[in-house]
Formats: sequence, structure tokens, C-alpha cells
Amino acid sequence: MFSYDKLTAEQIKKFPDAVVWSWLDEIILAASQAEWRASIYGHYDPSVDRRTDELGQKVIWYPFTCKSDPRQRKALYRSRGDDSSGTNKLIDAAAISKVSITKTSRQFNSVFGESIIFIWL
Repeated sequence: MFSYDKLTAEQIKKFPDAVVWSWLDEIILAASQAEWRASIYGHYDPSVDRRTDELGQKVIWYPFTCKSDPRQRKALYRSRGDDSSGTNKLIDAAAISKVSITKTSRQFNSVFGESIIFIWL
């Protein structure tokens, strides 16, 4: 029995699924999320799904549920050990649901701001 109290995310990621099987979902997920860099991950709510494969091995999967339309969009699944190959699938699925992957912000324009204040008064 391993304890995760003093382990880094990188160390936790190296353990096989069977070792971390009984750990809290939040710990398992946080260890993987520490390596997820693409902004597309913000479009999804990941969770932990424990399964037993056809050989009786314990396998952990991450379902990625679309935040903007969870009822209409099927969750996308990625195995716990696979951190990179599924990113394009997440991007493609978000593009299909016509979600902007990157957020843009407008620069503040003082003339526009003053106009709004003037109209409001």
C-alpha cells in the first residue's frame, strides 16, 4: 500500500493503475492535470473512471465531458497513461461543437469607456 502524501505529480504518474486504484479521484486526476498544457482542457470536465479489462487488470480512464453541452456531446475517453495523443481529439471535438478554443479579450479604450460612463450618467 502506497501513500501519496509526500509524492510529486510526476512520481504519482509513474505508478501503474493498480497501485493508485484506491486513491482519491482528485489525487489521480491532479497528477495528470499537472502535465496538461493545452488550453483546450479548459473546455472539458475530466473525471476518473475505473474499469477492469478483459484480462482482469485494473485500468483507469479519464472521461472528458464537454462543459458547454454535456447532454448532446459524448464524453471522450483517454487512458490514464496516455497524456498527449488524445489532445487533438479534444480539439477536433470542440471545433465540431463550434466552441472557440482560445479566448480573446479586447483592449480597453479610454474613449469608449468615457462614452459609456457619459451615456450612463
